[in-house]
Amino acid sequence: MIYNGEPITGVDAIIPRIGASVTFFGTAVVRQFEMMKVFTTTESQALVRSRDKLRSLQILSRAGLGMPTTVFTNYSKDVESVVDRVGGAPASSSSSRVPKGSAWCWPTPRKPPSL
Repeated sequence: MIYNGEPITGVDAIIPRIGASVTFFGTAVVRQFEMMKVFTTTESQALVRSRDKLRSLQILSRAGLGMPTTVFTNYSKDVESVVDRVGGAPASSSSSRVPKGSAWCWPTPRKPPSL
């Protein structure tokens, strides 16, 4: 690995701080350090999994962590039927197609905002 034109040597550990917009490149760099047997506080696989909402929920559920009933869909035009699938309101949703932190919450039985 080269940084500012110089080979990187003598690294004992890294602390990855990877922004969502550079996950692919960032995990490749972390994987390279892993191949060099450099300790990392966050493994590359954990970074990839943390960016995938459904995979994260599956891992937590498999570990026995109490999880709310969850529906995963890529079709948000029929929100009412999706909310009905989880037993009705209260319900919340977020989408990978909207900016981080954007979501809707449907605390009472009424029509949610469109996504």
